[in-house]
Amino acid sequence: ESGELTLKSRWKDFVKMIGSDPRYVEMFNITGSTPQEIFCDYKDDLEESLDKDKRVLREVMKELNYTFELNTTQEEFSNAISKHEKFVLIPKNHISLLYLGLQEKLQDQEIQNQKRKKKLSGNFKDLLRTRYRE
Repeated sequence: ESGELTLKSRWKDFVKMIGSDPRYVEMFNITGSTPQEIFCDYKDDLEESLDKDKRVLREVMKELNYTFELNTTQEEFSNAISKHEKFVLIPKNHISLLYLGLQEKLQDQEIQNQKRKKKLSGNFKDLLRTRYRE
């Protein structure tokens, strides 16, 4: 309810926060799913919800012909996609998570591109050395 459980939450950290809560303690007196199983199921539900919002965001970006760039701020991103009617379907906290995900994806791509350029440059220098020896 208070936003303490997120996709990045870990059971061992979460149980420390709720360990003395009577609702958690009472779970040991009933049969059925364990608190940890319920925790994992809830996180799965959060993941599904975020995936659904990710699909909506891709659709919004495509319809707006919006290109996300590495230097795009979260405010610029939110302002750009807020022009679409489906923007209201995506919760604010998901917008932040999706923005961070896009940033991370572009950063990873940039790193891979730099590695590829360095490798190609090295390969070409090797070619030059083997072909044009003095």
